[in-house]
Amino acid sequence: MRSRRWCFFRMPSSRPAARPRRRPVLFTAARIIRFISTCPSNRDLRERFQAPGDFAQAYVIAHEVGHHVQNILGIMSKVQSLQGRSRNESEINQLSVRLELQADCLAGMWANHAHRERNILEQGDVEEGLNAAAQIGDDRMQKRAQGYVVPEGFTHGSAEQRVQWFRRGMESVDLKQCDTFSRRPVS
Repeated sequence: MRSRRWCFFRMPSSRPAARPRRRPVLFTAARIIRFISTCPSNRDLRERFQAPGDFAQAYVIAHEVGHHVQNILGIMSKVQSLQGRSRNESEINQLSVRLELQADCLAGMWANHAHRERNILEQGDVEEGLNAAAQIGDDRMQKRAQGYVVPEGFTHGSAEQRVQWFRRGMESVDLKQCDTFSRRPVS
């Protein structure tokens, strides 16, 4: 077990006004807490989803922060509007899958950036994140819950899709690479 602890965000410090921040603070504590409260605990990830490791937790939190980024960019409201106008459950689910896979890609971009800026990844971390992405794929979740898979009921994407989009984000610094909405099919 590693002794280090992850630091996903820093609270604003009381620095003098004359010293500008290197980067603007994107998330308030209240916003972060709202998104993190939806995350499974380390214990859930380890025991219920077979996704142990501190980077598995980092992936889940980064995914939820990805939703916050989607919200800021207006993507979430566009998707919700499209879902609200649709009467086709399959179309509604596909929009949800695209939103979730984009959040996976954004989580991967965070991992890429954090590693480039702070050299945070250790051996095995990437595998922990990829395993977590796979373990919470709709196909694996359905199989564990009911013993069989119903692809039409997917709302978050398959294990393969989630791994693919998280990996895509990790390999990119271009937000356009996370555009799940213009790809047909989303695979």
